[in-house]
Amino acid sequence: MPLPMDPLHPINYEKTAQNPIEVFKDLPDPRGNRNQKHKLMDIFAISISAILSGADSWVKVASFANKKEEWLRTFLELSNGIPSHDTFDRLFRFIDPEEFEKRFVKWTQLIANLLPGEVIAIDGKTLRGSHDNADGRAAIHCVSAFASENQLILGQLITEEKSNEITTIPLLLDTLAVSGCLVTIDAMGCQKAIAEKIIDSNANYLLALKGNQQSLADEVENYFKQAEAIDFEGVDHTHYRFDEKNRGRKETREIWITDDIKWLPMIDKWKGLCSIMMVKTKRITKGKIETDIRYYICSLPANSSILKHAARKHWSIESMHWVLDVTYQEDKSRVRKDYGAENFSRLRRLTLNMLKQDKTSKSSITTKRFEAALDDKYREALLRSGSKVV
Repeated sequence: MPLPMDPLHPINYEKTAQNPIEVFKDLPDPRGNRNQKHKLMDIFAISISAILSGADSWVKVASFANKKEEWLRTFLELSNGIPSHDTFDRLFRFIDPEEFEKRFVKWTQLIANLLPGEVIAIDGKTLRGSHDNADGRAAIHCVSAFASENQLILGQLITEEKSNEITTIPLLLDTLAVSGCLVTIDAMGCQKAIAEKIIDSNANYLLALKGNQQSLADEVENYFKQAEAIDFEGVDHTHYRFDEKNRGRKETREIWITDDIKWLPMIDKWKGLCSIMMVKTKRITKGKIETDIRYYICSLPANSSILKHAARKHWSIESMHWVLDVTYQEDKSRVRKDYGAENFSRLRRLTLNMLKQDKTSKSSITTKRFEAALDDKYREALLRSGSKVV
């Protein structure tokens, strides 16, 4: 059997700052300073390796570790063997989620290469299986930020009980480096304070309008209806049209943007407000026609080329949520005690980022996890994100 090695300096790897174990090595241990049977970073490294390889519960994490003990010993000491599934569960129930999140954000900032104008989509998701009826605890709800070009989750915060996304989004923005980016949020986040927070972060915003800003929504909708009625003749605006066909479905998406908004009564109440936008989508599937119209406010001028795809790029975060539910089985997870559900959700997002970062394979996330379960070398490369296997 190979000799045990320091987990932070495995002999067969080139050390890099992007290595998540390097970033998380100072994560406070909730068990205190007393001697522990299992090292925190051993448990952390095993958890990431197992979840990369398809594990979706602590029982499966421990099962993976027992099957892969020889491989794990090539870079972990494991002086007291493999931890039990209860050990994984207890530890992650009490790891401080704020400390976990700080290091998660630090790691994503190391691996992300945010370009000027990159769309940062912010949206919420409920972890449906995290409710605990015995304790009267509702399922937890998290708000995530997703970089559309990098395809990376930049950060995540949990909404406090009796709170909502409106109060959580500014806190999430405080943790992120979004300077130069375009932050997109659905109607829940269309709030004056959030718009101001984004501008103060040296970023721009594209915020969806709905009934929560009824007066503003009505003004914008009426403006575009009147402009449409005269086919936008004499109206200073930018227009885009996209026609797509995919598996029997035809879709036409039209976008109208104007920065001629001095007439807007509440313009001075929204920091940085520069333009308004209408997106009309028409889908034809098997003869059935569906039309969807959405309205937005924006801090960019109408002629900004970033806006032509920005609204659509926002929904890339939905595809990330879909992967978490379908591939990671997040909604079915019954990890729910204390901080367990929140911390397990971050482990999922951490490993999803690692899989997204891998450009050596064009396979789906499902296939990549299957390959990680089968191939030690591939799993090693993922685990050391950015390191070179020699």
